[in-house]
Amino acid sequence: MNLMKNYTLIIFVTVFIFASAHILNSCASSVPYPTQEMVRNYSTEAAAFDDAVAGRELYVKKCSGCHSLYVPQQYTASAWDSILLVMNPKAKVSHDESSKIRLYLSLYSRSLNGTN
Repeated sequence: MNLMKNYTLIIFVTVFIFASAHILNSCASSVPYPTQEMVRNYSTEAAAFDDAVAGRELYVKKCSGCHSLYVPQQYTASAWDSILLVMNPKAKVSHDESSKIRLYLSLYSRSLNGTN
């Protein structure tokens, strides 16, 4: 009987892990990747593209741990700034990480996108 309980628990945990990974992956897939052209239109700094890519990865990693990811176009750049001020301490985001996340979100925010 104990063996059957252990087997059932192992199956449950395995299914839970795979389902969680699938959900997390599907959330991240709705978050666009920055393009070099988009970054070039936003910043003249050579490292900006690498920072934007890192910002996307940090956004997915740090923010999806507690809630579903928001599509960056959902908010204006100034709204994202306010959100990051509140959320950075909760997600234990460093100043450098926050700058990269802010760059990424600003690229796709409504205000830069012309979708105000």
